Amino acid sequence: MKNTIEEKIETIEEEIICLRDDLFQTIPFKRSQAEQWDAIPDVDYDAWEKEVEQKLLHKENVLRGYLNLCK
Repeated sequence: MKNTIEEKIETIEEEIICLRDDLFQTIPFKRSQAEQWDAIPDVDYDAWEKEVEQKLLHKENVLRGYLNLCK
């Protein structure tokens, strides 16, 4: 069972890294590109950012729960 929890923790940590990359790199970059080229974005960047923030918060809470199980 410990292996399964460790694997889940590792998977969640990887997902958190991807979400943080989206939140702090991908979204700001794509938003600035759309603004720079005066394009009408086909993406609602504010909604995308909010969705990623919610997913990140959820994953961080799940990770805390698993880490508490390991104590």
